[in-house]
Amino acid sequence: MLNLKQFIVLPVFFATNFASAFAAVPVVSFVSPEDGEQVESGTITVVGSYSNATSISFSIDNGESVEANLASGGWNTVVETSVLALGEHTFTVTAKSDSGEVSSDISIEVVEAEIDERISNITYHSSVDETELSAVLFTPQDASSTQEAIPLVVHLHGGGGFGEIDSAMTNELGSRGWIGISPDGRDWGLGQLGCFPGAPSFAYVDSDDPNVGPGEQDILDAIAWAKENYNIDSERIYLAGFSMGGRGTYSIGLKNPGLFAAIAPMAAPVDMFDNFATRPEPAACKQGITGGEPGDSDVVDTMYRITSGRFLIENAYNLPVFVGHGMVDPIALNIQGAPNALLNGWHMTTDNSWNACSGDESLGLCFGHTPTLQELSEYHPDGYSWGYHFAAGVSHAQDETLISGGSYDNGSLGTAKPEDATKVQGIFDFFDQHVRNPSPETVFYKTYTNSHNSSYWLKLTSAVSWQDTPAAVRIKRDKAMNALQIRASRTQAIEIDLDQAQLQSWLPLTLSLDRLDDAVYDPAILMAEGETQTSSVVLTSDEISASSKALIFINGRVLSDDEYSIQDGSLVIYSLTIDSLALGFVYIR
Repeated sequence: MLNLKQFIVLPVFFATNFASAFAAVPVVSFVSPEDGEQVESGTITVVGSYSNATSISFSIDNGESVEANLASGGWNTVVETSVLALGEHTFTVTAKSDSGEVSSDISIEVVEAEIDERISNITYHSSVDETELSAVLFTPQDASSTQEAIPLVVHLHGGGGFGEIDSAMTNELGSRGWIGISPDGRDWGLGQLGCFPGAPSFAYVDSDDPNVGPGEQDILDAIAWAKENYNIDSERIYLAGFSMGGRGTYSIGLKNPGLFAAIAPMAAPVDMFDNFATRPEPAACKQGITGGEPGDSDVVDTMYRITSGRFLIENAYNLPVFVGHGMVDPIALNIQGAPNALLNGWHMTTDNSWNACSGDESLGLCFGHTPTLQELSEYHPDGYSWGYHFAAGVSHAQDETLISGGSYDNGSLGTAKPEDATKVQGIFDFFDQHVRNPSPETVFYKTYTNSHNSSYWLKLTSAVSWQDTPAAVRIKRDKAMNALQIRASRTQAIEIDLDQAQLQSWLPLTLSLDRLDDAVYDPAILMAEGETQTSSVVLTSDEISASSKALIFINGRVLSDDEYSIQDGSLVIYSLTIDSLALGFVYIR
């Protein structure tokens, strides 16, 4: 006969074991390639989805298993199909959890890759450490002999991948007669820690950590190599990238806006704080690029910001941006309200609903709303040209529709093609519309470091470099009035190249100087109430020499000789106050 205690315990026992018996079993599947698909001999990224799993392993033809890279809801691994015999092979993925394991198979056929003589492999050297680096190069016929300047498209591959110019890009480059270059990357130490093992990769940021290396400079060196070897049109250099390469496209493009005519990030994470908070990769991978966890130091937090597109997006004032993303991407989801929606372009373009907190709010990773491209372009209609393509039915893949455009009929969203409003633009349609302006009327530049401080005819030195706080300047020039309107925040020095800005050093120059106070920008830019700042203003010109004389009025007062200096090529005005409007007139003879 059961006593009361037994009566209570038994239901608990049965309930516990019932729940255990019916615990969610792991689920795993392939997204790309599909069962029965043909793949060319070469390098491919296999992508899939999963749930309720603690680990995912991948094997070919029941051979040795390798751990796949995990992201929320998705997994991926790089496969070198060139080492496989031509013909059919079985890909197997296995998901494991405490409640068991489950596997899924697909059959693929490796076919011989078509040889395109316009594609070659090249080597170039790092300007940092002379490391020999490799890249894939696409050159149209007669590229070496033509006298006409040729546009260049730089393509950044995803994590764990190699330099790639796929058939969709080849078609677009070939039809336009453009050159394409896609660097491979260098063998990095993070690969030894399980971060995209088996392939070179790019952090797309310069770091003293040898596990990361000079990832940004390696890309700039590839561009320099192309310009040395071909007649590249400097006004038509474009930057595109996929996944981690999309993040690099944001980061490199927005730090160097005066270099590119337009950029096109695809399937890109845009917030490394959110990457830390929500992605399931090993800590070494998530922290390797930034050097630690958020909050470890100002330098670490600065690295999180300068590798996150959303904290630099204001720099796109004169840099057109095209955002591409698959709407069923299991790696970096693109749907509003979906897990990891903040890792992608939705909140960079049309949706300003994000509360700007990454992960659990208890982590303290809340930084205030940063603006979308739509908000910026509405507030500043003379700047911020942008477009987008959110492709229906596309997973975490650099799909042809993102490259060449697609249809609205299947539910895709995006900017219409100029020549056919019934079609959605691709990145090459967008590139075709934009040519770099080497001397724009208004320049905005925001930086967290003094290693990136130049944009067109502006150069600034931050008073808070590497302190996790941005310095920013917005300057508008008026050629007719020979005037400069300067708005600044936390700058130590503001340098203007009068020649490149197309202003005259020998005419009276009007200056106005005030603090940058613009609600549409990242709130971190704004100086706190009571925060004061002074900044030097440097005017450079080939017309200025050490023998030049200057007469400078600031707020009705003539500056004394110890408040400015003149040397060959520059006039330096020391310590102007930015907290209240300064109106100045500069006469140089």
